[in-house]
Amino acid sequence: MLKMVQELLHRSQHLVDLYKRQQGPPFNRPGFAMPGLSLRGLPEVPRAEGNQREEAEDDEARLQAEHEAYRGLAHYLRLVLDDQRELNPSGQDLHQELAYFAVNVEGLAVNLGLLLRALGHEGPDGVHLGTGLTGASDWDKKRAGLVVCTRGVQWLRASEGDFSALVSRYN
Repeated sequence: MLKMVQELLHRSQHLVDLYKRQQGPPFNRPGFAMPGLSLRGLPEVPRAEGNQREEAEDDEARLQAEHEAYRGLAHYLRLVLDDQRELNPSGQDLHQELAYFAVNVEGLAVNLGLLLRALGHEGPDGVHLGTGLTGASDWDKKRAGLVVCTRGVQWLRASEGDFSALVSRYN
């Protein structure tokens, strides 16, 4: 799983940059950033002082949080792909990147679920995914898409640190 996370993380900034470019102004302006947006079923990455995840969190709790996040992220990546096919029908490069990420993030979620079951966890505990909408207007859809892409980068960074620590601890 660490290799999968590293591969996705390596490609993730390209996805964000491509996404911003395809949306046009103001998204494609240098330094443009969106204020946070809450999307049901796509949690924010827990933050701790010094950009370190809480030491007190146990491995299983982190894996459960990441499993929930990747399930939500896969769901929203598919919705963003659908939105972009409508909003930017000629943006084939973006469509391909979103499809690549949706499939691979879903695979990561499945692998995490299998690992959790192997550790004795009973599987998803009622994670509620979004309603199937990223927004009513084109602006809302574009905004939600950017949040999904950037939140994905944040989760991948956190997972890379968590998985690296697990590998070094158990090897």
